[in-house]
Amino acid sequence: MSLIMNHKSISVFLFLTLLISNISIGQTDSAKSRKKSLSFSVSNNGQVDHSIHNFYRQDTEFLNFLFNTPTSKHTEIKYNLSFSYVNSKKIVSGVKLGYQSIINKYSTSDYTSEIEAKGAQSIYNINPSLGYAINNKKLDFIVGLQVPLFIIGNYKYTSTEENYRTNASGVRELQYISETETNIIGGYITGLNSFLNLRYSFNRFFIFSEVSTGILYASTGASYSTETTTTYSGSYFPSYPPYYTSSDSDYTLKKTYFSSPEFSFGIGLKF
Repeated sequence: MSLIMNHKSISVFLFLTLLISNISIGQTDSAKSRKKSLSFSVSNNGQVDHSIHNFYRQDTEFLNFLFNTPTSKHTEIKYNLSFSYVNSKKIVSGVKLGYQSIINKYSTSDYTSEIEAKGAQSIYNINPSLGYAINNKKLDFIVGLQVPLFIIGNYKYTSTEENYRTNASGVRELQYISETETNIIGGYITGLNSFLNLRYSFNRFFIFSEVSTGILYASTGASYSTETTTTYSGSYFPSYPPYYTSSDSDYTLKKTYFSSPEFSFGIGLKF
């Protein structure tokens, strides 16, 4: 799975890498005395299965199906902060914290209607790990196991539709505005991962890449609730009161699966 990353993230990453390379030149601290490390990385969130994304974002999928020329904006980058400690036997213990804010925006318009929609959700993870380090000069290879826990936040979807018609005078006027809010309860994903971490050191600093994958169990959802308010206006509906509808139903997804890989790229500091 390809890493989804915007140009600003790439530019910041390259700038920090160059800065670290220059700072680290001439430093003479003993690498053996630095057993701890702190690092920052960006990644995809490949371990959250595609079917789980679809489970929450079906409303946006419906809009894409309904209209031929949608305009959509999609943001989905995961940020990670990791800490690790290596002992004298090259056993590496660590923890990885992650955060991802998923935002989908959608809009479409024609003569009779204008629609804007937004879906938002946050995903957090904490991955304690245990591994073994293999050193080769400036290169470090770390292989091991993780016990990931992904906390999936509630999904909120809102849409606003403005509907227009041409009145008897030939003027385009607003008939009604329909506002919908959908909420789906979040859940969790856990299991067992294997991971491989490759580091290239500049004395105290390093750049690295990491890949992790495993077998996971997901338990998501509980209820699906929708509320819609329709407000009428114009000459066609001169005195209609607002119309409210709501629904609430059970909505769950539970599955065990082999995950797609998560790829991380980042920078770190040894101390």
